[in-house]
Amino acid sequence: MKNQNDFCLSLKASLFENNGDLEDICEDLHYHGYHRAINTIGRFSTDIHNYRVFLEKDWKKTNTTNMMGRVKTEIKRRSRVVSAFPSDASLNRLIGSI
Repeated sequence: MKNQNDFCLSLKASLFENNGDLEDICEDLHYHGYHRAINTIGRFSTDIHNYRVFLEKDWKKTNTTNMMGRVKTEIKRRSRVVSAFPSDASLNRLIGSI
């Protein structure tokens, strides 16, 4: 589980770097067996590119006008209801259900 969390954190960091290439990220996901994530990135690649055009300091201002912001808001809303997760797996299930 720790390796999976480390992979997710490194993936998140590389996704938001200016030089983070979506094709490289999809290759990493394919290697680790996250095929549904690859499909999701493919469907929302335009939104991801649009989001990354803005400066990082402006991301909060744009998060209500794009898909990633809505997902972030939904994760916050659902996690407030639970407030304490019994395990990492339960957190992954909650986020994965979105």
